[in-house]
Amino acid sequence: TREVLRSFIAEAIVIAHQYNRADEQRAYQFVMQCRAQFLHDREQRRVEAVRRREEELQALRQKRRDLIDDAVARIERTDRLCELVRALDQAVAGFDGPVAGYGRWRGWALRVIEETDPRRMSPAEVSGWVAEFGLDGEQAPD
Repeated sequence: TREVLRSFIAEAIVIAHQYNRADEQRAYQFVMQCRAQFLHDREQRRVEAVRRREEELQALRQKRRDLIDDAVARIERTDRLCELVRALDQAVAGFDGPVAGYGRWRGWALRVIEETDPRRMSPAEVSGWVAEFGLDGEQAPD
């Protein structure tokens, strides 16, 4: 009868509304999951970029230390080589007559000193060496 029909219609409307609400909830949950994943991925990329930048800075700091250590070591080495040449010059001067091959060795030692001593670099070589420090855009310390 009419009451039964009205009851069926009302129940159908309630059921349809429940299905519709469940679909909306699933859609909302999906959107929220996508948003959460997006935020998570963005944070992971940010953390990775920070980590990568820190590694790059650490590598740059190490490279700078290595460049300085190498220059200091070359200065010390060339100073010792200069002392050796001077000592041998004095020793050879005290000998009676020339020492075979000493002149060639001395010339070679002086070329090694010239080539390796950072204090004897040309302006272009100094500029290239300084460029290796990667100081472009960095402010000088006060």
